[in-house]
Amino acid sequence: MEHLQDVKSAYVFFNNRFERFAPGSANSFRNILGIDSIDFKTLNLGTQQTLFDF
Repeated sequence: MEHLQDVKSAYVFFNNRFERFAPGSANSFRNILGIDSIDFKTLNLGTQQTLFDF
């Protein structure tokens, strides 16, 4: 983590296994890095609220 300030961008992928909700796993990772969590329920995701809302 000592070189974290040198990282300009990264792609990090999560599945539903750990938190049973991929955004929850992403928030856990953000917390490990000392980054604030995101409240995904308050984001404007348009009309798609679930995987099956196409």
